[in-house]
Amino acid sequence: MEPLHYTIFCVDMVDSTKSPTDWHRRVARSGMYRALRRAFVRARLPWYLRWRRHLEDRGDGALILISAAVPSARALKALPHLARELAAHNATTNTGAHIRLRVALHAGEVTHDPYGVLGKAVDDTFRLLDAPEFKAQVRENDAVLHVIISDAFYTGIVRQGGPQNDPGAYRPLMASVRQERPARAWTRSFPEPRLRMRVTGRSAPPRVFGAVAVGVTALSLLTLVPGESRPMFCSDPPVQLRVRVSAEKAGVVQTLAQEFERIRHHKETGCRMVDINVVTASNAGGIEESVRQGWLMRGPAQMSVERTAAASAQTTGGEVSDEADVWLPDSSLEVEQVREVLRAQRIGTVTLDVKGSIARSRLVLGVPSTMADKLKLPGGGVVPWEEMLKWPEQGYLFGRASPRTSSTGLAATAALYGAVLGRDVLNEDTLSGTDAATRLHAVEQAIARDDDEPERLLCAVRTSPAGSDLHDRTAVLVSQKALVDYRAGDSLGGRCPLPAGAEQPELLTFAIREGTPLFDHPYVVINRTPQASPERRRVIDQLYRFLRSGDAQDQFRYAGFSTVTDWNPPLDTPPVDLAGKIHYGPLLEAWDRVRKSADVLMAVDVSAAMDVPFPEADGTRLAAAENAIALSRRLMGARDRIALWTFARDLDGDRDHRSVVPLGPPDRAQTDRLNKVRLDLGGRGTVLYGPVRDAVRELRRSGGGQGREDSDAPTKALIVIADGTDDGDDDQVLADRLRADLLDGSPVRLYVLAFHSGGCANGLDRIAQAGGGACYPIDDMTAMRKALDGVAAGLWGKPRRST
Repeated sequence: MEPLHYTIFCVDMVDSTKSPTDWHRRVARSGMYRALRRAFVRARLPWYLRWRRHLEDRGDGALILISAAVPSARALKALPHLARELAAHNATTNTGAHIRLRVALHAGEVTHDPYGVLGKAVDDTFRLLDAPEFKAQVRENDAVLHVIISDAFYTGIVRQGGPQNDPGAYRPLMASVRQERPARAWTRSFPEPRLRMRVTGRSAPPRVFGAVAVGVTALSLLTLVPGESRPMFCSDPPVQLRVRVSAEKAGVVQTLAQEFERIRHHKETGCRMVDINVVTASNAGGIEESVRQGWLMRGPAQMSVERTAAASAQTTGGEVSDEADVWLPDSSLEVEQVREVLRAQRIGTVTLDVKGSIARSRLVLGVPSTMADKLKLPGGGVVPWEEMLKWPEQGYLFGRASPRTSSTGLAATAALYGAVLGRDVLNEDTLSGTDAATRLHAVEQAIARDDDEPERLLCAVRTSPAGSDLHDRTAVLVSQKALVDYRAGDSLGGRCPLPAGAEQPELLTFAIREGTPLFDHPYVVINRTPQASPERRRVIDQLYRFLRSGDAQDQFRYAGFSTVTDWNPPLDTPPVDLAGKIHYGPLLEAWDRVRKSADVLMAVDVSAAMDVPFPEADGTRLAAAENAIALSRRLMGARDRIALWTFARDLDGDRDHRSVVPLGPPDRAQTDRLNKVRLDLGGRGTVLYGPVRDAVRELRRSGGGQGREDSDAPTKALIVIADGTDDGDDDQVLADRLRADLLDGSPVRLYVLAFHSGGCANGLDRIAQAGGGACYPIDDMTAMRKALDGVAAGLWGKPRRST
């Protein structure tokens, strides 16, 4: 295999052989892994994402490789967390199970093979860890954590990262690495905090969270002072709870979880009674893929292994799976999605119990200040949907997260679609109509950004250059909390820190009148068969009450959420709970269809056959074709492209077609070109095969369009408005030649609007359907409008079933 670049994190226990019994060693080893896990999670390092983290056990130590996709500086952020976790472990166990760690950090190329990993970078890291000079330094200092890093890591990561990496705290060390000459390295120690163990009796204890702290304020604050004995050995492991939380709430929930753990200590022994592991949720790939990752339920292969491990876990407190006990999504919309997945897969061993909300937030509109000024938006901060949906006509755009990977994106999409269609309920019927396809496509074409997550969307806004569409002309649909973080200069989940002194585009907050989606932030208990132990269920209930307590709600408010009982007065328009009103399968299928761009080439027959009288449209087929061109422009979105050809036999010298308007987006310039077109009769007769063949080839050569990725290539469509005959071929030969050309190459859909009474019946209908299109007989303008609606439904509506 090709070597991959990793951050290398090597760990070894100090004096582990001095533990008096194997029991003590097992407790210390379990504590080491618990401390590593919790430190990694709190530093946003991948512990559960195993495709970004490789772990090898080394008995009294470990080798951890962190993917290059994760910034190496995060390994530095884990160190103080690790020191605190080691101190907490030592404070609740007896001396024989205490832990001190040596850690070595480096980065380099590593190769995987069937037996594990290998590479010079790994060897160098372990040589640093075992350097005699480093071990001597550890013996002289009783700090709980000792760290050594390579000179390259210090120079490239620590020092280059600036003050936030605290480079001044590291001291140089010349380390002997086996037979090689001494190498320059850098060391740092993290001492164990000095904590008191006495209760004064006269002063109030540190502030604890009210509703859950009843009976807790009188507990001893068990910590240590020099000369006092350690607490007795904790024979009962803490109840472990795994909480899966949305990225938006991760910070505040992590803080509250630590506070909940702090107040849940045994009043006599000081032993920890609860161990909460908070894992940030990611729905990349969609809800179904997220469920398959294992947080909701185990696969059959895991179950047998975990049954064997369960008994050991009960005594050591070790984790046995990646399953979550509590899920804290942003919206009940996600809960309904997961329930749909469970029903579809006929899974009856897992149920979701929603106990209530722990916070509230709403969908808001972040509008650039320059855009708000030009639109003369009201100062009250409220915009009606109908006004907002007219902005694309004035050249303005929207940004929104993907509805497949973000609850905010899902809510924004549902609210947009409901407003456009004037429907409260979005199901297959309301989303698959002909009119729905055209209107939803127009909305999706006005979406400038469709990022996986709201944080990525806001980061793109923050880094956009002045004068760009994203900087000045794009309003973003995000949650109230996300916009609060953006305006406060928050790093947006660590992805997009705002450099000191830098400015970002100003986004003004607007609520949307009527139909503003509600994010109810539910507390979801995941019930499985067999059920959780009574102790764990009791902790689950206690955590719920704690998160709804007054002090915890203050923390949510401080973090930018509304509490379960209030709303921000300036945005006080009634929110709408969309739960129960959305059919997710049809909604996401419609989104996949209508967001697709299209390259459309309209080819109009200008032979003498088009001079036949026609009802309405000034009396001729050719005049009706001009009207069809005008009508078709209304089907096109901002990122589509349209072109116009005319054709007849020998129309342009020895060619049967002429390019009138080249392929381009339907902007003002292209619209002016199409408006100026006046069709004139020409050529020496009717023809069909040659122009269709050339038009198909032209569309295949047109590529994906400016700024489009190959993975998002547009649908190619040819709309032929013609008599429907060819003087040079009989019907069967014409049909065979067209079918062969359409099927030989990349897909191009053929739509034929045939004036000839037998045009579709002569085989054009079968040809068009074979290429994913259709043939429409036209006998009046009503039929013409229906035909163009059918084209729109074919391009962006629900696919027809082949017969």
